[in-house]
Amino acid sequence: MRKKENYFLVFLILSILFMFNLKAEAATDSDYLLKFDKNGTIISGKPLPIDRPYVILEQRGSNEQFAKSIEIHKPGGSIDFIRKDRPTDTYYRYPLSYGDRIILRGLGTLENREVGLEITSEAREVPSDRNLYALFFEESTQNFYWKLPKIDSMTGGPLNNKNILKFRPVYTDKATIEGITTPAYFDFPINYTNRHVSAVGSINTKDITRLTFDTSNYENTNFSYRATDELLVASSGISLNGHVIVGNEQAISIRQVESGYQPGETTVGQSSALSIFQRTSKIPFTPEYNTPLIYGFDSPNSPPEFSANFEVIQSLPLTFDTYYPDQLDIFLDDTENSIKDLKESSFSILDQEGKDVTKQLDVTLTSVNESPNSGTKKFKLSLTKNDLIFLKGNYITIKLKLKSFNLENLKNHYNATTKKYEIPMSTYNERVVGTVRKKSGSNSAIAMITPFLTGEPVPTEVEQDTDSTSLDPINLVKNVYSSTPDDVVLFNVEKKVFRTLGSDTLKVTLSSKNNPSMTFVVTVPITVVNNPIMPEYFDNEEWLINEINNQLKPKQIGKDVYMKDLQKITAISLAPAWLGYTGQHIPPRIDALQNLTELSLRSTKLEGQLPPELGNLTKLTKLQINGNIFTGSIPNTITNLKELTLLDLEKNVGLTGTLPVGLNNLPKLVQLQIGGNMLVGSLPEFKQTFTNFDIRDSQLTVNTDGIPTFMANSTDAQRRNSFVTSTASLKLSGISNFVATSNGMKIKPFDSKNSGYFDLHIKNSTNARVDLYAGHTFKIVNQNTGLVLYDGPANPAVEITTNIGDNFKVILDDAVNNPNNVFTIEGMVREYKLEKFPKAFTLNMKLDDFTDQVLSISGADDLSIFDNRIDGKWQLKVKPSELKSRTKTLLGNYSYKTKTGSTIDIPIIDSFKTIASGNSDPIAGTINISNDWDAQNGLFYKQTNRHNYKDVYAGTLEWQIVDGPSE
Repeated sequence: MRKKENYFLVFLILSILFMFNLKAEAATDSDYLLKFDKNGTIISGKPLPIDRPYVILEQRGSNEQFAKSIEIHKPGGSIDFIRKDRPTDTYYRYPLSYGDRIILRGLGTLENREVGLEITSEAREVPSDRNLYALFFEESTQNFYWKLPKIDSMTGGPLNNKNILKFRPVYTDKATIEGITTPAYFDFPINYTNRHVSAVGSINTKDITRLTFDTSNYENTNFSYRATDELLVASSGISLNGHVIVGNEQAISIRQVESGYQPGETTVGQSSALSIFQRTSKIPFTPEYNTPLIYGFDSPNSPPEFSANFEVIQSLPLTFDTYYPDQLDIFLDDTENSIKDLKESSFSILDQEGKDVTKQLDVTLTSVNESPNSGTKKFKLSLTKNDLIFLKGNYITIKLKLKSFNLENLKNHYNATTKKYEIPMSTYNERVVGTVRKKSGSNSAIAMITPFLTGEPVPTEVEQDTDSTSLDPINLVKNVYSSTPDDVVLFNVEKKVFRTLGSDTLKVTLSSKNNPSMTFVVTVPITVVNNPIMPEYFDNEEWLINEINNQLKPKQIGKDVYMKDLQKITAISLAPAWLGYTGQHIPPRIDALQNLTELSLRSTKLEGQLPPELGNLTKLTKLQINGNIFTGSIPNTITNLKELTLLDLEKNVGLTGTLPVGLNNLPKLVQLQIGGNMLVGSLPEFKQTFTNFDIRDSQLTVNTDGIPTFMANSTDAQRRNSFVTSTASLKLSGISNFVATSNGMKIKPFDSKNSGYFDLHIKNSTNARVDLYAGHTFKIVNQNTGLVLYDGPANPAVEITTNIGDNFKVILDDAVNNPNNVFTIEGMVREYKLEKFPKAFTLNMKLDDFTDQVLSISGADDLSIFDNRIDGKWQLKVKPSELKSRTKTLLGNYSYKTKTGSTIDIPIIDSFKTIASGNSDPIAGTINISNDWDAQNGLFYKQTNRHNYKDVYAGTLEWQIVDGPSE
């Protein structure tokens, strides 16, 4: 059992600052020494203004893990480790020699690099009892310390001015340590104990910026300063707690000295000890907080789980309760927007001992609102002041599990080499005091998710001479599962013809729709048999069974027709039938006719949906299924028919949706007849010119203004009642205008019950209304800003935002270059009206003056019309009355003189006379007619009789504006 002895205890914490040296001749205690009492009140000195990063070095992991990680680098280059002398010992020990370097790795981080301590032994004289100068680590107390020898036990002369230990912060993230050149602050917590006799310790103050000591219980402790840049700490029977804050350019020396703090006094005390990593030294100011560390881990695989797992480690310095900040926010920055939200996420907080303290803290994990265009998402965990007081000088580990992902972004982070998703995450903290927030640096890590696909084979029996394309993969593999959320598993069946009876195998490759590079191969046992084909094989479809029996007679289905017999059939062509085959359909297993080159089913009254298996008939050159009652979409597998020259699906009425993607990749296709269906969308850009291209009576379009090259041979009739240019083209239409009543107004353009309903429909060549088929897409663009407000199918729930005066452009099926597919909705009312007219005209005349006299208006009046229509034309008309007094009628005529010099006579009759005409102004709207009136232009009146009488006369002018071209 080790005896309790006097020791000098130092707890080292690393930070970043610019070094400054204290000059011996000018130095005083107040330059670097900060003293405070038991309540944290500063007695002398002042805190250091922190203007550099601040890093706390501390022990991490279990005591045993830490002890075993302590490296002892010997002068000769070998590396040793601290160890227990006996298994029952409660401490690890290592005797030190001159030049030994102790390396403590991973005590903190600085600028995203791991930092630690290099501690060098510089005692040239060592005691004969090696235990008196040794490195110790006690498991129970986590006390990491050095025994320093008594002065009288040393050999080779006095100890004076011989350093014992030298401390240097270093980068430890590489095998070879590196010195730190970045200006930095380092914080060393100190504990100095001397239990028996007076002793003196020396700290080299050349690179010290601040010393802090709690002096409340240390009446017997004295501080003095020597001209050699040394602080002497002399005490008797006490344990002194404090901190040293230093720079990074030079190592810090701590040693015993021979001469005491009083002249002539000699220190001969028992051996001392020097220790770090004790958590008993408080600081008398609001602490700095290290950049949190973050580690990413692989997702669990037992049981398998699709989750991103991180650990965030945050050190929490020890201070007095009043100095803790109001809050410490720890942020997680999802820089790649991989995380969708916090649904199903979980977290726990462990203290330094590994104890779960989550429920003892008032803490939650929340999302932080970011700009929608920032491309990043943040999460925040906040520790309150009470939480920090509760945790007191601990460090915490936050275990975080995230389960909700943005799959589109996630697949961009799949590593095909490791077959794992890589989820990056960075972290930083913000210390909050009042309204002031101080942000730390950041660290980052990557969590790995190992996705997987799985499935089990289903033993399957197949007929001899059949092809694997006729097999449904759903029936070949069971218990199919993808660990990726919301994933769809795709099947790819090996292409194979089963020629040989007996056992065989077939490979089915499973792949993820969300991540196609993730695959899993299932090998399915196959038994090849040879049985006659029964009617059920073709769904008992009479039309097909009769045709096969007719071509293979005398053989018959259900009796003696085998798979190899079906290969003899190369063409099926059924003539139109009056009664047809009502209620019958094309069975999926029609693809057993592998040598079929022609399939013509014209006006046979077949119904149902076109089976995808048609795409397995890869030798087809002619596929003619017209005049029937088929519904649903054209199967995408049609694009597998590379030999096809004719595709005729017209007049099935019920075929819907868009054309299969890749139809334009059929190199030999020269005849395409698909009119008379409910097909929508844009035609692909075909490379070849067709001899026959018919899309009449459909809602198909092209993204061009005119007839595309590949349709050059089509007739006008073959394009009628489609959106492609013809004499009877369809045009997109809707409401002509919509007036927003306020900025930020929400409207639903596809909801007929909403005030913002666009009422999109079609106008045909006779201007009759035609409803749009299902399956169209609509792009709504704000013409004022150019922003796309919506792009997708019609959906009554879709809501867009509009402001006063916004105009909208609606593009159907993305055919922006086809004017038939583009419709504009004005954000204002397009109208024409008489905007203002004079309240009164004045006319002053002399009797027997037969010249034209101006009808004048007051300066506040004018005559103006409003016409903001697009390409509108207007006419202004007037109807004057006779001028009369109480007893007389003035004889004369009206006229209107234009700017061009022409005169328009205005008879006094009961009808309106056009005096002006012009074009609308869609932008300004207002057109001022009287603005140009003067002595030569405007309205005039002329007497026509010498028998008029002097009097006061009055009359009326009636104005009218009409729509129409100039007369």
